[in-house]
Amino acid sequence: MIRLIETPEQCCSCGACSSACPQQAITMTPDSHGTVLPRIDPEKCIDCGLCVRTCHFKGPKLQAPVATYAAQRVSKEKISLSASGGMFAVMAEHIINSGGTVFGCAMPKDNSGNFSPEIVECDSMDRLNDLLGSKYLFSDTDSSYRRVRTLLNQGKTVFYSGLPCQIGGLLGYLRHPYPNLITIDIICHGAPVAPIFNSYIRHLESSKKITVHDFRFRVKNKGWGLYYYYYYYTDSHGNRLNKCAEYIHSIYYRLFLSGAIYRPCCFRCPYAGPQRISDITVGDCWGIEKEHPDCGSIMDFKDGVSSVIVNSPRGAELLQSCRDALKIYPVDYSSIRKYNAQLKAPVRKPADYQLYMDAFARQGYKGIIRCYFRPSRWPHLFKESVGRFVKRKILHIQ
Repeated sequence: MIRLIETPEQCCSCGACSSACPQQAITMTPDSHGTVLPRIDPEKCIDCGLCVRTCHFKGPKLQAPVATYAAQRVSKEKISLSASGGMFAVMAEHIINSGGTVFGCAMPKDNSGNFSPEIVECDSMDRLNDLLGSKYLFSDTDSSYRRVRTLLNQGKTVFYSGLPCQIGGLLGYLRHPYPNLITIDIICHGAPVAPIFNSYIRHLESSKKITVHDFRFRVKNKGWGLYYYYYYYTDSHGNRLNKCAEYIHSIYYRLFLSGAIYRPCCFRCPYAGPQRISDITVGDCWGIEKEHPDCGSIMDFKDGVSSVIVNSPRGAELLQSCRDALKIYPVDYSSIRKYNAQLKAPVRKPADYQLYMDAFARQGYKGIIRCYFRPSRWPHLFKESVGRFVKRKILHIQ
């Protein structure tokens, strides 16, 4: 029987093999750490090898960027809904208004009360807001690959947004190019799985006696570039309220930024480099005020600025079609890469990564908390607390 992978590091959980299997012999099954991996049913498998040919993760075909820009949405009202400069929203609106279909990540709650990040179809402006903003979670492609192929074969224009590995999965599944498909990925530094996030949410709800209805990462309430999170909730008296806090107040958010709760494949990601898989790559244009201060004459940096890496003629054509809704400034690729380490190499695995994963497998998010406050980390935590106290005092004096 075919063996797709030997270790979890060899699989990005995109589900392309499962979607492609003609016998439905492959199911994507979570392991004890919540990472979804392919499992082959030997009774159904006919050894056709299509799953192996579909898998892209071990040797993707990448392309070098052809142009790079700093960009920002013109509409100040609409840009606030996005984590940076609002590029995806502008392009998605153009596709929908032109009669096409958009796919992107939404994060609804399922019937069991868990947040369920998934790639969903959107062909109307009413649903587009659900796809905006940073999710910071790996999403389920579910049946999106099959649906995309159906739409493409019908002649529909499809705009598919996802992590680089999910785009690679789609292209591997389709197996040949479609002129009516446009893909966009993000500069991804790694993604945790939903079970860890949902365990965190349940801990938040039980400790504060609330019910969380919506959670947003990287909101710009305090300005662009600051890691604030925001959630809506109902308290024990039935009042609907909201909370905005800095990342430092969330152990989950801190561990996310450190890479300690990513999927195993993220540390060996073949897409974390200068060459890209999609027609367009977007991310935050960190350092724009230092590298290109003259760009400030046409953009307001505090509203958020996107980096736009064009990787194909198709991507260039889409960007050109959206220029009236954008402020665009050509920049050097090196200036974007300088502030985005994942355009150089995958994130480095933290030394205590396995400790956190095993703690979660044993005790869920409570295990992660105990691991975070383990005695061997006390000196580090003390120095961190003192540093934050001094910083706040200095800012107060200024």
